[in-house]
Amino acid sequence: MKFTAFKEFRDLATTSIDSIAQFLRSDYRKMIRDLDVGLTKLTLLDNFQSFVAEVTIASASEIQIRNRFTDGTIPTQRVVIKGGSDAQNIVDGDTKWTTDFVYLKNTGAGTATATVLFLK
Repeated sequence: MKFTAFKEFRDLATTSIDSIAQFLRSDYRKMIRDLDVGLTKLTLLDNFQSFVAEVTIASASEIQIRNRFTDGTIPTQRVVIKGGSDAQNIVDGDTKWTTDFVYLKNTGAGTATATVLFLK
């Protein structure tokens, strides 16, 4: 989300009291309103460094998923954010997560499909 650049108050310090009053009445109020509107529209993905993967995992299988963090970070958490009843059977894989791949497995009796959110 992009916000308009803030006018710095110190830039106005050498001007008249009327300029400072105008800044507080108009510019500052508009900046706060823009910030309020912007912040209330943030999504989960805007707030956290994360990536989403759509997965389908066969019964008793483990899959690898490319780690999309480009800074060498290994995800610390995963959350299944959408899926059918079989999605509850998706767990961390037996293979250790790396900077290149993360691993999930399906412990259920049937194929599981889900949307998974990985977080830093």
